[in-house]
Amino acid sequence: MVGAGILALPGVASKPGFILSSLLVIFSWIASSFAGLLIAEAWCTAQIRGSQTSIEAMAKEWLGEYVGKAVGIGFLLYNLALLVAYTAEGGTILQDLVHFQITPAAVPTGTGISLSDSTMPLGTFMNTAQATITFAVGLGTVLLLGKPDCLKRGNNVLVAAAMLSFSALLANQIPAVSIENLTQRFGDLTSIIEALPVIVISLSYQNVMPVVAAQLDGDKESIRKSVLLGTGVPVLMYIAWIAASLGSTFPGCVSVDATASSVTGGGTEPTIFIGDETSSDVKFVGLEKGCPELSSMVDSANSGSPVSPSEDSALILKKTFSLAALVTSFIGCTFGQVEELAARGIARIPNPEEKEDEFAMQLESKEPLYWDQIVQRERFLLYLLALSPPTIIAATASNMFLPALQASGGILAPLLYGLSPALMVWAQRYENEAVENNQKKEADNGFEVDKDDGILVPGGKLALLGMATGSLALATQSLIRTFHFSAVN
Repeated sequence: MVGAGILALPGVASKPGFILSSLLVIFSWIASSFAGLLIAEAWCTAQIRGSQTSIEAMAKEWLGEYVGKAVGIGFLLYNLALLVAYTAEGGTILQDLVHFQITPAAVPTGTGISLSDSTMPLGTFMNTAQATITFAVGLGTVLLLGKPDCLKRGNNVLVAAAMLSFSALLANQIPAVSIENLTQRFGDLTSIIEALPVIVISLSYQNVMPVVAAQLDGDKESIRKSVLLGTGVPVLMYIAWIAASLGSTFPGCVSVDATASSVTGGGTEPTIFIGDETSSDVKFVGLEKGCPELSSMVDSANSGSPVSPSEDSALILKKTFSLAALVTSFIGCTFGQVEELAARGIARIPNPEEKEDEFAMQLESKEPLYWDQIVQRERFLLYLLALSPPTIIAATASNMFLPALQASGGILAPLLYGLSPALMVWAQRYENEAVENNQKKEADNGFEVDKDDGILVPGGKLALLGMATGSLALATQSLIRTFHFSAVN
């Protein structure tokens, strides 16, 4: 469950502060666990009835054909938004890996920070759009051509690298955490609304609940333990990550907005990034208290010594964790989008048991096709359709990582994993006569429903109504903010 969403947590948590952000994480975890158990309960009921058990299929059966189709479209948009976020951030990380630069900047007097006019850019190997396209095309090609076993082993290595680097990063930063930094900020309602969608998407795992329920044979207690324990550990990691990031932030190093550039300094990585090396319109603000780390970096630049990421072990760990977490998330989301497209008949990957000539005839090919050619052609089409739209969006629109995460976590996730499961379970529990006979029925796969009708979550109608209302409210608020942001910009 620890994916690329964690990379945005420190940024959105900086306004509400550590205490309020931690409470938001805990609250979101409770709601997320509730939603996951609702999907598992819906799966158990569908399994007993002998129905299809995907979330989309269950929505069609219990909520109607049109709602089911809307859920299917929602999954496509959900994956699209996440792929936009991952592709955009992947391009940023790739660009950061292949070059770095410092540019002359005008600094307000009294800060003690200045860049000499002789400081020159170190050069740019690729711009953001080129880096974004390179990231998507390169990784997409690996996923398209790679063998499943090799991809699985590679993904496992990346997961291990992410966990090890994350643990090392926490061990590196925790000693520098200041209790004063953790308690000095307490945000308002606006900061909560901005942070909640990112926290929600960081805790989204509900799409795998049908698989989890199947692997546990519908056992109620096992499903509960799996959800609570399996998600509880990442929640602790998120809180520790926020504490390490906010608690070790140097007081004078704050985010800075510029006309054609952005200057940021925070945590253990005060850095200067520019988007246009010809611009001299860069200004530092909010540095009244001073920022020794940034001053040291600038002094190093003025002396002619390049500022290299390899000089800071914490920076190396952070880059390793960021890249590993991002790539694993990109891989999982790409596979999910390819499966969603394939399920809609957009392209068809043949079953190995099918005869080559029969499948070639079905495709109405004018020339005989070899089996590998057929498979690769269909796979190429699926990956092209899955990755082209997010790559174009990420490459043409700037800074899409956070907005795309907020759209997926604020609009799509609440509707797909909050509102939809609550309505499905409501229909199963209270509107279908088959539920009344569940105690007397035994599933073909051998497990029975308990005397409480297999209910996985307590609270009855009030809890379901709360989940549905809260999810709809979050989605509506996020949708309004998105349209307002688009109108302003």
